[in-house]
Parts: sequence; C-alpha cells; structure tokens
Amino acid sequence: GVLLSTDLGQSWHPKGDIQTGGSWLIEGTLATKSDGGVLHYFRSKKGLIYSSTSLDGGSSWKKPKPTKMPNPNSKVNLLKLTTGEMALAFNDFSDSQVTQTVINKGRKRLRVALSCDDGGQWATIAEVEAGHPKYYFHYPTLVQDEDRLLVIYSTMLAGRYQTTEIGGGIKIAEIMLKPRKS
Repeated sequence: GVLLSTDLGQSWHPKGDIQTGGSWLIEGTLATKSDGGVLHYFRSKKGLIYSSTSLDGGSSWKKPKPTKMPNPNSKVNLLKLTTGEMALAFNDFSDSQVTQTVINKGRKRLRVALSCDDGGQWATIAEVEAGHPKYYFHYPTLVQDEDRLLVIYSTMLAGRYQTTEIGGGIKIAEIMLKPRKS
C-alpha cells in the first residue's frame, strides 16, 4: 500500500495493502490515471517493472503484475505531466537473464519514456545516459517545470573502480517537452 499524511507530513498512516505474491517489490512510485485511479510502479528483482492499480484512492490494490518495461533491480520514477501524459525514468536493459552482472550493467543506461494511455504503452523520448564503463546512473526523480522535464539522478563508480578512483554525485538533465497547443 502507501503511507498517507493528512496533516502536511506531521504524521503518516498506512493505507491499503498490496499482496506481492512472492515477488520482491520496493521503492514504489505513483501517478494518478485519467480515470481517477492510481498507478503504482515498483522496482523488482524479476527483470521487469511491476505495477498495481487502485480505483479507490489507495484503500485497496490489485495484485501486482509485471509490465513490459525492463528493470535491472533499480528505482524508477513515474510522473503525471500537465498534458495528461505520464513520464517514466528508468534504467533500460533487455537481457532476459537476470544475474548480478546483468543487474550491474543494467544501471549504466538511463532513459525517459512517455505514455499517452496511463502506462499501457511507453515510447522512449530521451536517453539521458547511454552508458559508461566506469559509472552507474540510477535513482532518478522527475520534475516538470512548464515545458521542461528535469531528470535528477545519481552517479556512482562501478565495481572495481570504487576502490581506485573518486567519483559520483548528483546530475540534472533537462528534456524539452513539446509545448501545449493553444
């Protein structure tokens, strides 16, 4: 489920329960659907982003199911845009064999996709990071600022480079969105 605050964050209360069915689902992200329902995406160890929906404001949730979107066990971020579309920042990988090596390689490419149908279909609009042998790019957060979509994410040295070099930090990428038609 979710944690809900009705007093501007002074206190939090659990709302709803999501039965994972044996899947490990963490670091959820939410967006309101056009029908008023709530779409909830999760990081998973299964190689795909998992989703659940609520039609009653989070009091109850449908059983999570895998989407078609790849997930190398890394956080994703979902955002409802002012145009009504949804944006998704995610680490892209397409290898069907989920191993530690693939998971690590999977955090080397960061993309943003848009959906015009509440997360049914996604089209990649930007490759924020194409991959680098020394770095992971992960933990994205999306923020819309008028016709700009900001992608805030962390970088970290990968594998053996962690012990031999200093590096990493926070990056911000800017994606220009199409202006609204008047």
